[in-house]
Amino acid sequence: MKHRVMSRAGRTTRTGAVAMLGAGLALVFSVFIAAMPAGAATETMNFKVTGSSQIGAGATAQNFPAGSGFSATVDTTTGAVTNGFFSIPTYTITETVGTVHIPIHVTIAGTAPVTGNIDQTTGVASLVLHTKTTLVIDVAPPTTVYTCVLGPFTLTVKTSNAGGKAFTGNPLTGTLTASGFTVPAVVGTGSAGACPDAVATSINSSTAPGLGLPTTSTHQTMVLAATNAAVTTTTAAPTTTAAPTTTTAAPAVSANANFTG
Repeated sequence: MKHRVMSRAGRTTRTGAVAMLGAGLALVFSVFIAAMPAGAATETMNFKVTGSSQIGAGATAQNFPAGSGFSATVDTTTGAVTNGFFSIPTYTITETVGTVHIPIHVTIAGTAPVTGNIDQTTGVASLVLHTKTTLVIDVAPPTTVYTCVLGPFTLTVKTSNAGGKAFTGNPLTGTLTASGFTVPAVVGTGSAGACPDAVATSINSSTAPGLGLPTTSTHQTMVLAATNAAVTTTTAAPTTTAAPTTTTAAPAVSANANFTG
């Protein structure tokens, strides 16, 4: 039997090749691992909200009712806000026409999740709200009840706007404001519909107690003072995926499940 004899030079060459292959694989794996997305850390923020909203030159600002709040998921690195929503309890205002006092039940609801950004370092925040307000008007309760919808409309509230304040402190507290957003006219549903044309016309009227809709008047305002009540931090597994107001007396903005407003 013949034995193959490998020279020292041959063994050195082979050993060098193996070492080079190992180094190459190590480089490939290190690049692959570095390219893998890290788990994204997020915080679920729950804010207690106070503030008010006004729509129409003849209206007065309407305060948000007790129990109003805002919740959202915030990326701790980018500050991106997702799954945001406002919860504003239904409240009642009274409109006086002549000697008649008309109760109006106001429900503010979001039409889409709130998005935006809350910078974790500077406290500067901007939120895009999508909302609508439903007015249930007891003209002659319990027999005559009209339901009219104001919106939907979109506005952006910012800490950098007039009257705003960046989020600071513990608990985190800040104020977001907006003005001059566009509010569409209320659409009537016919002479005998849920919101008769005559009622819609009255709400849209520029004569008090009408709101003067549609309008982009700076009389449309939103003030949201928020205090973070609780924060839950979670780390996701690596992944490749990435209110409005009221009636004649005043409006409010927000959302049942959306900070809409």
